Amino acid sequence: MKILDPQTETAAAVCGAQTPTENGSYRLTALCVQTPCEEGTLLYHTLTGELLLLEDESEWDGYRSFLISRRFLVPEGFDEAAFVRKTLEVVSLLHGGKRPQNGAKNSFTVFTTTDCNARCPYCYEAGARRISMSRETALAAADYIARVCGGKPVSLRWFGGEPLVNREAIDTISARLGELGVAYTSKMITNGYYLDAGTAQKAVSLWKLTDAQVTLDGRADTYNRVKAYKEGGDAYSRVLQNIESARAAGIAVHVRLNVSRENLPELTALADELAARFAGKAGLSVYPSLIGDFGGSGRFEAENSDAEGFLALRKKLKDLGLAEGKLLRRELTVNACKASSDSCEVILPDGGLSKCDHEVWKDRSGSICSEERDAERIAAWKERVWLPECGACPLTPRCFLLKKCALVNDHCPKHIQTIRLSALREQILTHYERRKEKTE
Repeated sequence: MKILDPQTETAAAVCGAQTPTENGSYRLTALCVQTPCEEGTLLYHTLTGELLLLEDESEWDGYRSFLISRRFLVPEGFDEAAFVRKTLEVVSLLHGGKRPQNGAKNSFTVFTTTDCNARCPYCYEAGARRISMSRETALAAADYIARVCGGKPVSLRWFGGEPLVNREAIDTISARLGELGVAYTSKMITNGYYLDAGTAQKAVSLWKLTDAQVTLDGRADTYNRVKAYKEGGDAYSRVLQNIESARAAGIAVHVRLNVSRENLPELTALADELAARFAGKAGLSVYPSLIGDFGGSGRFEAENSDAEGFLALRKKLKDLGLAEGKLLRRELTVNACKASSDSCEVILPDGGLSKCDHEVWKDRSGSICSEERDAERIAAWKERVWLPECGACPLTPRCFLLKKCALVNDHCPKHIQTIRLSALREQILTHYERRKEKTE
């Protein structure tokens, strides 16, 4: 048995070593994710971050005391769920000392508008007020960012609606931050329709845009039908050309394939089409994401068979050289997403502030024009929820479900667990292979 990565410093300090009891009865922890590799089996502890290589199954007995001390084996009847909760509470308290000083913010999601030139049937913003940020509000937003960033560089994320419906607000905020001496970079969530060559060039020079996420729902006919752009025409060809232009300008483009039960077979063909056009080109990656059926709204209630199709598509994207593998994150985190982070805020088109870009109109926490904040609402975005399934799930230490999140139901769907566990195994194997390359 080899120790490829020891326990993380935080886990070692909080969890400590487990002392073996004489003649005690032990079982394999629910927090151990086993992944086959060419040299044997990788054992990854999702709470402590330790990664072991078991070269022969017969080694289990020989390393029993070691595996107990490192919590890979735990006593029968041990309340592991309670132990995980307690550990994460302590880690959260320790992390409290690392929060931004003086309430400084360094990450902002900016809604330039809630209007959009597309009419996607699954859009969670359907029915929301359609307003765009004025020049005066854009200037005030830039001044606010400069005021609360503590003199540190900031990261901006342009969002909507479709943020490029109101490019003037992006211009105004970017130029004003430059005048104020605030260092910034930005990313964008866009449908790509307006991201032509000229816009891409300005995006790099003025907006300091490094990344753009562009969504595809299928091949030409399906895409044009689902997006239902008000401009009409062959939007599919236009968006693919704009992806080329953005990538050529130096913007990393992340193509998101919206997966539903209706379009999954078609996305396999789309993957081949994208590979023929983009595979091997720097600055472009493709990944799938579950979404609602295009005939209705919201997310569909998938089954594990849907997970199988989803994972097959993800593997195909990887085999085609389109997927961008994620690295294994060994350290524990106390933030589920930007909504639970003290350093992140959402700025609305009218200057309002919120914590979550999915709940902007329901959950305002303040305004860029006032120092008053709804502390209770802000604190509520840190409240974690524990589901019955969490107790025996190996993902629990690295899965942060927020009580206020609209995507959290009263249960954790099996297909989501299957997809996330598969992703973790891929990360473990990639980590192992890269580590091996460095040592050879």
